[in-house]
Amino acid sequence: MTTLQSEPIQLLDADLLGFALARGKLRWVEAWDAVDQILIARVDWGDNENTALVAAISIGGGDRAIILCEIQPEWTIFMAAAQMALPGFLNQGDWEPAVSLAERGLVIFDREGKAHPTIQ
Repeated sequence: MTTLQSEPIQLLDADLLGFALARGKLRWVEAWDAVDQILIARVDWGDNENTALVAAISIGGGDRAIILCEIQPEWTIFMAAAQMALPGFLNQGDWEPAVSLAERGLVIFDREGKAHPTIQ
């Protein structure tokens, strides 16, 4: 039996005011100030040695996380809105070349300003 807490949080939409989330049948909106940290990593994806970018988005004091992959349509919507809504959010052109070299991913946004020092 799947419980609500064991279901992943899904990103539904994002704009300048916040982002819509879902967990099962539950739907809600978070303001951008709920985002604590965003980590980006390049991971193996599918067959034939393909890779994809994945974002781990920590919210609510770090007690919840959203996992978002670049192949999802919400990726572009979230990244564009985050670029405008989050002060200190690193531009994709700044972090994308470095993310492939990072063994554990790169922090591209941190509410307390702890983004990856080599790309700031």
